[in-house]
Amino acid sequence: MNRFSTIEALCETTESGKLDNLTENNINCVILYDNEEVGSVSHQGAQSNLLPSFVEQIAAMDDYKKIGYHQLLSNSFLISADAGHAVCPILLSLSVLE
Repeated sequence: MNRFSTIEALCETTESGKLDNLTENNINCVILYDNEEVGSVSHQGAQSNLLPSFVEQIAAMDDYKKIGYHQLLSNSFLISADAGHAVCPILLSLSVLE
């Protein structure tokens, strides 16, 4: 349900024009992983090169070349919403334990 809700929200926001003034030069996207665990090094996992490659392709576009890859990352907003578990028992060192 988390994935469906995320895509639905992105579509509704885009169709409604609610973010038009805020996102004139922004790119709104959702990235969904098949293996979203923090430690997943599979080609479809969270440690794959999917997100960096996606941002690199955007940085290469004419409208974004002057901004550059690292500045695009700095200006980005990311939500990690894995509903399966809040702490990965295998990778406790990567989890925030409070």
